[in-house]
Amino acid sequence: MSRPPFMKALSRVFLRPSKENGKLLIFAAIAALFIWFYIAVTVYPSYSVQIYNVPVVVDVKDSAAAGYGLSVLSPQSESLTVNVEISGARTAIGGLTKDDIIAYVDFDTNVTDTVGTQKRPIRVKTKNGTILTNCTLSTDSIDVKMDRYQSSSFPVSEVLYPDVTVSDETVVVDRDAILCDPSSVTIYGPTSALSRIHHVRVTVTDAVKLYETRSFTNCKEYDLIDADGNIITDAAFQVQATSFVVKIPVFYTHTLPVTINLSGVPAGFDETLVLQRLRLNTDRAYMLPGFGDDLLSIVIETDSADEKAALSKLESWSLGTIPLSSLNLGGTPIEVPVVLPTEYTDRSNLQTVYVTMDESNLVAGTRWINTANIDIMNGTPSYDYDIQKGRFQITLIGTAEEIASITTDDITATVNLYNAVVSEEGTFSHAVTFTLPKQSKGVWVSGITKVNITATLSEESP
Repeated sequence: MSRPPFMKALSRVFLRPSKENGKLLIFAAIAALFIWFYIAVTVYPSYSVQIYNVPVVVDVKDSAAAGYGLSVLSPQSESLTVNVEISGARTAIGGLTKDDIIAYVDFDTNVTDTVGTQKRPIRVKTKNGTILTNCTLSTDSIDVKMDRYQSSSFPVSEVLYPDVTVSDETVVVDRDAILCDPSSVTIYGPTSALSRIHHVRVTVTDAVKLYETRSFTNCKEYDLIDADGNIITDAAFQVQATSFVVKIPVFYTHTLPVTINLSGVPAGFDETLVLQRLRLNTDRAYMLPGFGDDLLSIVIETDSADEKAALSKLESWSLGTIPLSSLNLGGTPIEVPVVLPTEYTDRSNLQTVYVTMDESNLVAGTRWINTANIDIMNGTPSYDYDIQKGRFQITLIGTAEEIASITTDDITATVNLYNAVVSEEGTFSHAVTFTLPKQSKGVWVSGITKVNITATLSEESP
């Protein structure tokens, strides 16, 4: 059977010498490429590329949002990817891969200066900067939380020391005097988060027993605390100081029974007969030490170890003295302010004590004294002294039996001018001192009696 004519022609082509055949092959390849290009451009011009898991860049730098002073709080770039379908000419996009494109959050288009959450579009561009518009994204926008960052200062107003104890009950931490250096901290962060901070709390982690005031250095544990006392943990801040020095001061306390003393006690008078009757009144009446077990106590504090040692040697704490003559029957309680030396503090906060007297079995009696019977002692020799003539009444306090045994003649009245300053002639007043019989050890004169004295230059004065 004979071959078709075109087969014969092909046979003649391929059976030609190899040099001519090589030229024909090259020509055929070029023709095929041209035909493919023609078909791709004219017959099938549209083409799409699917690219999966493209990371989304969340970067506000050099954007309109950055011009408003905004920064991104969330999300972060590494937390988001999108799938991208790109449409276009086969010749333009046919070879694109994930390494050729960038998905990014658009912080320029219609952005506002609002602090908070904004919905921002996601765009795609090539790595040479060409924005791809014919794209379909699995997620075309995201909610971005934005805020402005600034620096603010906050006080270190709380210190914890959970493992710091004191040596004994007389050593007390002075909580109100604890110092922290630095006393304030500058913190950089988003304004919305900074507004939640109320103060900084530092914790001393050392486990020690305090005998005296001590400073703890290099304290690195701290927390940011809100107005309700809660720890703020869900925001990132840059804290300027992260190491603190905490000074924990201590003071020493000593508890003593309170007493009071008498002044103006005449010789021979048994003051214990009065002291056992005195009561110190605050919330109720207390006896004086040595005359009962129901005693008023005062808690005295000092920050000095030497003063603590001095307090430990005392058996009681005296509030001072009251004149014996100030005690009478049915009188007003005597107010005694509680005043301590500057090196001590009244931790029990007594402030004021009122002194009263148990008046059981006591009576008051009166006697008349003639001024002519009053002797003047220790006057300045250059002056003569005369007491204004007359008589006055005094009040005696004691038991009925003792007072009944005392007559006016038993009472000695004197005026002692030892401490009086007399520099010119004239009249002045001075208190009278009374001496009762020695057998009347529990009777006293109530009240202060003064007489008028006239001083004149002595004729013997130079």
